[in-house]
Amino acid sequence: MSGRLIMRVSAFVLVGLFAGRASAQNSSLDQAKSIYANAASNGGTDRASLEMARARASIDAADS
Repeated sequence: MSGRLIMRVSAFVLVGLFAGRASAQNSSLDQAKSIYANAASNGGTDRASLEMARARASIDAADS
């Protein structure tokens, strides 16, 4: 069950990164970072390492 939650969170992060206009994108990026940090602190990296790595790479790409 928690693996599915992490996958959903990761999917939300990816969707949030690519949605909206520039100003909305900044808030989405901040939101994605927050969600990622929350998932990582709750063991998401251990449970869904591939999805978390993809989410981290997407966040880093959007941030640069």
